[in-house]
Amino acid sequence: MGTQVEDRTLQVKAESAIRESFGESVHVNATVYNRQILLTGEAPDETTIRNVEARVATLPNIRLIVNDIQVAPTAPLSARSRDTLLTTKVKATFVDAQDVYANAFKVTSESGVVYLMGLVTDREANRAADLTSTIPGVTKVVKVVDVISEDELAKLRITPSNGVEHPVGNE
Repeated sequence: MGTQVEDRTLQVKAESAIRESFGESVHVNATVYNRQILLTGEAPDETTIRNVEARVATLPNIRLIVNDIQVAPTAPLSARSRDTLLTTKVKATFVDAQDVYANAFKVTSESGVVYLMGLVTDREANRAADLTSTIPGVTKVVKVVDVISEDELAKLRITPSNGVEHPVGNE
């Protein structure tokens, strides 16, 4: 829970810094998972893209910046709406799949490119990418994941608060 709050705070700070520094000259989204910042969107030129990344890099507690901002005119609202719908379809596909833990992924889309972020195994990342690639409208799938082993995954899912009652005292 602490990491989620920290990620959300970092996302708000990144987006505010971009808006304050660049205003309407760019359309950049900052998506954060486990202190990794994914920058997507459009900027007028390479210099501006580098400047956006440099501005975000001044924020505290960043582990990694993945910059996938494109040199392009600002995407129209209709394209952004299509991306929102695409993200929703990906999330729904994960919920329907019995072999993917939907909550392990943070999903975002930009111009038909779907970005998968999470703390997952190679198997989960590949399966999620395979599922995503079959959805109409997806032009590319980008995995921005931290890979863990199957053993590490099992330890993450088995916690004292997983709903299992433990007997206390003599049996």
